Amino acid sequence: MNGDDQGKKEILSEVGEIQEKLEEFAKGKRFFYIKTLKSNVSCYFESLKRDSFTVKLSKADEHVKFQSNSLYVFSALRNGIFYEFEAVCESVGPYIFHFSYPKEITITQKREYDRFEIHQMKNPSVGLVIDGEKYSYKLFDLSQGGLAFLVPTSVRDLFRQEQYLEFSKIGSKSFVGNVEGTIAHISEIRHEGDVYLKVGVQFFNVPSFDLSQ
Repeated sequence: MNGDDQGKKEILSEVGEIQEKLEEFAKGKRFFYIKTLKSNVSCYFESLKRDSFTVKLSKADEHVKFQSNSLYVFSALRNGIFYEFEAVCESVGPYIFHFSYPKEITITQKREYDRFEIHQMKNPSVGLVIDGEKYSYKLFDLSQGGLAFLVPTSVRDLFRQEQYLEFSKIGSKSFVGNVEGTIAHISEIRHEGDVYLKVGVQFFNVPSFDLSQ
């Protein structure tokens, strides 16, 4: 394994190693995002065959974003470990898609980062877009590798474990699709006399600039 700014990285290239990892994904019905030209599409691993695997899209209407015999990038972040690989789509269905085995799987162990002092920020909030709607919430915790924000319990259904999020603003900094992450945990917390949901997010790619400034 090699070290870099993102953490420790390992590349699986042997057929046996790749098959074993795909079997793990299928057994756990692992949640992944597929990068298309229009947007990231969420899916779950369904099953595994000798030379291909199948996934199920979370939303049926997103099948129009795919074409057979095209290459797509899969990515997922789970328990601080980032997985990424490319696979060719063999067949397109309303829900179930078949993909060929990837030639390699990249596994990156995210490293820990020091937390920033939230109370010193001028505008401790986050802005994000979900299904085309803009939301703003109170920032609770922030490091260069991830963040946590508070949401009212009344919007509980808006967030789920391993959900992909794209941030348009963190504190006073605005972005255009530059900061992406996935929800690592959701828990209830009492803050300033009220009960909130604390949504913890790990970034896919660690920003090269200081998020606290």
